[in-house]
Amino acid sequence: MIKPVKASKLVCLVNPSSSITYGVMSPPEFPPLGLQYIAAMLEKAGFKTVALDIDAEKLSLERLEQRLAELKPFLVGVTCTTPLFEQAVEIAAIAKRACNASTCLGGIHPTIAPLETIEPKSVDFVVYGEGEITTTELAKTLAENSEDFKKIDGLVFKSKGTPIKNKARALIKNLDEIPFPARHLFNQLAYTYPDALKSPAIGVMTSRGCPGQCTYCCTKCIFGLSYRFRSADNVIAEIEHLIEEYGAKEIHIWDDNFTVNKKRVFEFCDKVRAKNLHKKVLFSVPQGLRIDQVDEEVLRALKSINVYAIGYGVESGNENVLKLCKKNTTKQMARRAISLSKKLGFDVWCFFILGLYGDSEKTIRETIDFAKELDPLFAKFLILKPFPGTEVFEQLDDRGLIVERDYKKFGLYAKPIHKLPGISPKRLVELQNIAYKEFYFRPKKMFQQIKRLKSLHRIRLNVSAGLSILKLTTAREEY
Repeated sequence: MIKPVKASKLVCLVNPSSSITYGVMSPPEFPPLGLQYIAAMLEKAGFKTVALDIDAEKLSLERLEQRLAELKPFLVGVTCTTPLFEQAVEIAAIAKRACNASTCLGGIHPTIAPLETIEPKSVDFVVYGEGEITTTELAKTLAENSEDFKKIDGLVFKSKGTPIKNKARALIKNLDEIPFPARHLFNQLAYTYPDALKSPAIGVMTSRGCPGQCTYCCTKCIFGLSYRFRSADNVIAEIEHLIEEYGAKEIHIWDDNFTVNKKRVFEFCDKVRAKNLHKKVLFSVPQGLRIDQVDEEVLRALKSINVYAIGYGVESGNENVLKLCKKNTTKQMARRAISLSKKLGFDVWCFFILGLYGDSEKTIRETIDFAKELDPLFAKFLILKPFPGTEVFEQLDDRGLIVERDYKKFGLYAKPIHKLPGISPKRLVELQNIAYKEFYFRPKKMFQQIKRLKSLHRIRLNVSAGLSILKLTTAREEY
């Protein structure tokens, strides 16, 4: 690991605002866990680190500039997804004006498009891939007034204005070596998962990577196809820390694929029970369960530690579309997993993607009908966002089906950026609205949704989240 620097210098990490592209929830749903991990590595190396989350702190760009001028960091790092890329570049320019700091962009978009990311004048460096070690090595090199950037794997830098892309950094083998996320730099109460029963609900990642080949997923761009996991003891220690230091009432597991290794799932559950942590917090796995990887033994193990909610990516109700998107699942697998999950008493969420490559009005109709057949407690119908770097983007782009290239319009609830043969972007939105209306506006389902509002905390969050999404979808329909 990196040796600590002798003199403490200030690094500032910035999380851009999602309000324009995603629509900001009040409070925001999730803290930037990636930045928290990078901040922890920087602090371990001896750097004083400050984090600024624009949405959580309700910072205007003007106030952000004032804060940077006051802090005077020597390095400003900004994370960004594709729709937040332009804002990240603007933040880098603000950092130059405010304190003439070196600037670095990292995250999923810089990883899939590193040479494009470094083009703007305000961007000095780009970190692609896992960012903890690369960012810390960059900070150490700058702190030593060195310009030996060629030795830093996973970095893109400029030499006399010419971009130089170093070789990719090897993935971190032992995840236990990474310190726990620097949550103390963020106001944990400023974030709340919209369907939590209790507060504070805090997310943890127990593994990285997924061996799945799904054509629409960006995860493998950063974490690869290999599956690496933290030891059960390391995760248990973090959960105990969250209970003791932050008063956590719920732990949400944010892994991309939590159940790849069943033996590890059982070991984790055994240790949770041995420590009686399931009597102190509730657990939820809102994503990361694959319908082809769960069975009764796995689900009963999760139930034994007070996991009350689980989420499945079903994606489509058409077998051919499932094959085309390389989901490697079938409708019968979904029926089995969701039926068993409901029988065991979980709050079951299912996620569906409309507008996948190969979709038609007929197959989308099948997806809507399949959602009603499965009848999970909660269904979310998302219109595909084919991000650059994914296989589905190439599939659609090769056929001239990408209709929008303005990154600001790639947000989750923004208008569709692609069309399909026989389906316009406007029609995709209409089909999405039909899906929601048909699924939720059934007497049985409406009663079920009212019944599930088990706490004032959940009622307040559901109303807030619902109003935010309603505003976004209403505005989006104005073609």
